[in-house]
Parts: sequence; C-alpha cells; structure tokens
Amino acid sequence: MEPERRKLIVLTLGAVILLLFFFWAFRQPSNERDWTVDSDVLSWGTVEGRTVTIYNLRDTVWRTTTEGDLVWRNETYDLDELSSVQYMVEDLEEFPGFAHTLLTFGFTDGRYVAMSVEIRKEEGESYSPIRGMARSYELRYVIGTERDLLGLRTHRRNHTVYLYPIRANATQREMLFLDMLSRAESLRTTPEYYNTFTSTCTTNLVRHANSVSPGRVPWDIRIILPEFSDEMAYDLGLIDTDLNWSEVRPAFRIDEKAKTGGLDEGYSARIRE
Repeated sequence: MEPERRKLIVLTLGAVILLLFFFWAFRQPSNERDWTVDSDVLSWGTVEGRTVTIYNLRDTVWRTTTEGDLVWRNETYDLDELSSVQYMVEDLEEFPGFAHTLLTFGFTDGRYVAMSVEIRKEEGESYSPIRGMARSYELRYVIGTERDLLGLRTHRRNHTVYLYPIRANATQREMLFLDMLSRAESLRTTPEYYNTFTSTCTTNLVRHANSVSPGRVPWDIRIILPEFSDEMAYDLGLIDTDLNWSEVRPAFRIDEKAKTGGLDEGYSARIRE
C-alpha cells in the first residue's frame, strides 16, 4: 500500500474514533425516549410529616419474564410503622459474578415496599454489561410490591434468589428508606446514566448505606461483582444472623419457598416462613 494511502486511512480511522468518543462523552441522559411499556412510568414519592406517599408503586402479576398486566397505584405509609429492611440478591447465571440486588422495607401492617435500581429500557433493548459502560441506559428506581419485584425473579426468571435481614435500628431504616425515595424523585426530574462499574444497583445501594452511616461499607471488589455481595455484607456484620457463613445462603434462599404458591397476596408471608 502506498504511504500516502496508508496515511489517509489512518487519519480517517482516527477521525471516526474521535467523533465516536465525542458523541459518547457529550451524549446526555433523557427521560424522553421510546421506552418499553414497563419502563415508561417512573416511581416517586413525597413526605408530609410522618406520612409517605408513593406514586406509581408497581404491583404487576407477571405471566412471563416480560408480559403482565401492569398495575401502578399510589399508596401511603406511616414512617412510625417501618419495622424492617432486607437485602435481596438475585444470581444472574448468564453473567457469572453479576447479580441484581435490591432492598425491601417492611411495615407493621404487613405491607412491604421493594426498591430496585435498574436500567430504563428502550424498545428493543436488553441488558448488556458492555453496553452498560457506554452510556446506553438511563437509570431508574422501581418501587413496587414484593410479589412484583421479587416474584418476577422467583417465578418467571426462575433464578436463585436470597433475602437477608439487615441489621439496622429504627433511625437507620427510616433514613435509608427516605434517602432512596429522594433519589427516585431526583431521577424523575434529572435523569442519569447507568454505568456497569460506577452506577449499578449495588453501587447505588452502597452509597445509600454510607449516606446513613458514613464509611459503613468500604470499597470491596464484591461491590462490582455483586453475586458475592451477600458474603461482603455478612463479613461487615450487616446481615442480622448468628449463623456461620456456610449456613447463611441455604437459610435465606427464598425462590424454592416462593414457588410453593403463586403470585398472590400471601407471597411476602410465604417467603418468610
């Protein structure tokens, strides 16, 4: 190949790479895209005194992994009745080392509010860790019932799911709940991108935990390999149990118990039997 032609090809490729980099660097997140049906609505909440109102709480009974009669409703909760917080880990067998994590908050009236940090999918999109590094997905907080957010994983995806009680006092539970609710509200007005390493379900939960108790969860490789994040939580004394680690996962695995029944109103009670 002639030197001049080679030089022209190298310069052209360099220009294309540079243009792609600038496109990536300056691409802005948006709440106005062609979303999938289940991503079209955002959950958020308000606080008045000791009363929390959650708007667009999702309570869908899923028929398949992607199809269900979507139900969105508004619910009010009394902060004085907030009694527990639990940590869910869903193993993603198709991505070794990866997992989905979320928190679920229990109230003395028997209701549970699950909060899940997820990608907001556009039509035709599916999750890819590689695309997650390239500003491909907006971030969202899904707030819903356990039979929706956990049931989708135990009954339809048929994944291994663990649910761990978290050691936290009443003040810490309330601060954590309100901090996540505030983040959901901020994303409704100021969208952000998901990032496979810096802004995932687990990294955001760590930020919430450290906002409640600074430094409580130090950096650990298991944060970006969340399949092992439950072991990290155990090592930090965050899981409320006296069991040895070898006993913890079998004791708090819920997918098998969940499948003894359907996605009915008794779901939350059944996975805690």
